[in-house]
Amino acid sequence: MNITRYRRTALAALTLTVAALTSGCWIQPPEAAPFGPHTPTVTDSGTGPVTEPSVVIAADSLGAWAQTAVKAHLSQIGATVPWSYNALAGTQVDHWLPLMENRCTPGAPVDNCIPADHVTFIGELLTNDVSNQVFADLAPDLHAALTALADVDCVVWLTLNIEGGDMRPWPYNTRTRMVNDELLRLDADEVTYPNFHLVRWDQISDGHPEYLNLINNDPIHYSDPGNEAFADVVAHAPEACTS
Repeated sequence: MNITRYRRTALAALTLTVAALTSGCWIQPPEAAPFGPHTPTVTDSGTGPVTEPSVVIAADSLGAWAQTAVKAHLSQIGATVPWSYNALAGTQVDHWLPLMENRCTPGAPVDNCIPADHVTFIGELLTNDVSNQVFADLAPDLHAALTALADVDCVVWLTLNIEGGDMRPWPYNTRTRMVNDELLRLDADEVTYPNFHLVRWDQISDGHPEYLNLINNDPIHYSDPGNEAFADVVAHAPEACTS
């Protein structure tokens, strides 16, 4: 092969690889998430649809993969309050702003909205924001989300897992730590965000590389043990409101 042509081919392959890593395509799950932002799955631990959920969750692929396990954990802990489970792979915080801003009409079916009273919102997001955005662009979206949720009784957010180390493309973990630090800062600001609470998934998962889907060379999504641990944390997340 002509050496110039070889170099161009190699450079093109490298460019495509870098583009895939920085675009977020590399964390796409192997199967499509079963729910969309406008078709929330509303459950109450297995007894059927409800009109107004007490817990509303917005999640990316991590939450989508864990949905079945979350339901199982809710059943195990005897949870009876209804959940609206909204999860879609590849989504960022700004994707869910319409849900966060919209309040349901009392007595009407839940459709991309949050009930006005007696509700907990759980945010399992930011994974794709970290992959696709610089922090200067990400922070305003997070603040916009919390502003939209200011009238919600309780907002619970999960910090991001920081396992994986060198297995994750730079600067993923650097950005992840910046985001976790910002979440901690917001949690400490009880004047501006009095309804905001954190669940420290970063601490819970620290030292557990087996939680990552490394058997499939995926340092972002979770293995079966990781999904179980993650689902347990999500199922217990509303308890942060009373701790």
